Amino acid sequence: MPARDVGITLLPYDSSRHRERMGAGPSHLVSHGLLERLSAAGHAASVTELAPTSGSWIAEIGTAFDLDRQLAASVAVTVARGAFPLTLAGNCISSIGTLGGLGTGPTGVLWFDAHGDFNTPESTLGGFLDGMALAIATGRCWTGLAATVPGFTPVAEENVVLVGARDLDPAEGELLRASRVQHLPSDAPTSRIASAIEVRGRSRRTTPRTTSTVGCARRRSRLPSRSPRARAEGDVPEVARCGASHRPPYS
Repeated sequence: MPARDVGITLLPYDSSRHRERMGAGPSHLVSHGLLERLSAAGHAASVTELAPTSGSWIAEIGTAFDLDRQLAASVAVTVARGAFPLTLAGNCISSIGTLGGLGTGPTGVLWFDAHGDFNTPESTLGGFLDGMALAIATGRCWTGLAATVPGFTPVAEENVVLVGARDLDPAEGELLRASRVQHLPSDAPTSRIASAIEVRGRSRRTTPRTTSTVGCARRRSRLPSRSPRARAEGDVPEVARCGASHRPPYS
C-alpha cells in the first residue's frame, strides 16, 4: 500500500458520554499503538479530537448532531488537503458527520455491525439513537437535524451494503427487508462483499467513494430488544468487533 497522509478525527463519545463504554475505544486505539503502526507502514498521521460545543447542554441527540457538524468540517479539511480521513468514534451516528465531510457525489457505504441500525423513532423499542444511524444515513428519519450537518446528503439505499446485522427489532427487520440495502450475513466471504461493492460501483457508472462503518458486537444500550445471543462476541467478523482487547465496564 502506498504511503498516505492520514487525518484521524477522534470522537470519544458513546451516547454523548465522554470516554465511557464504546467512547473509550478511540483513545484506547491511539494509546495502544495505532499511530506507531501507521508510521511503521510509512503513513504520516495527524490527530484531532472533538468535543461538544463549549457551553452547550449535553444531551444524546443534540450533542450527537453537534459533534457530527464538527466532524463534517474536520473530514472536509482532511479531504481538501488530499489526505485519507479516518474517524475513530464510540457511536455509529458519527457516520453522518463523516458522510457530510465527504460532500456530495456518488458515495457507497459498507456497514459492518452486529445490529441493523435501521430503526426509526417509530420502529425502535429501545429508543437508542445509534440504532437509527444507518436509517439516518439513508434519509429515513431525523432529516431536519441531519440537514444541519454541512455537506450531508442521504446515501441512496442501493449504494449500501450491510454486513452482519444478526439482531434486529421486529419492525426494524421489516424496514430492512423492504429497503434496497443489500444485507449480507456475518459469515459472507470477502469475495462476496467485494463483488457487492463492485456491482454498486458499476450501477452508478463510476466508482463510488466508499465509507466503511464498523459497528460493535456488544452494545447493551438497546438490550430491551435484544436476545442473549446479541451479547456474544464470537459470531461476527473480526473486523466488526470494537476494540477486541478493550473490555469496558458494563453494569
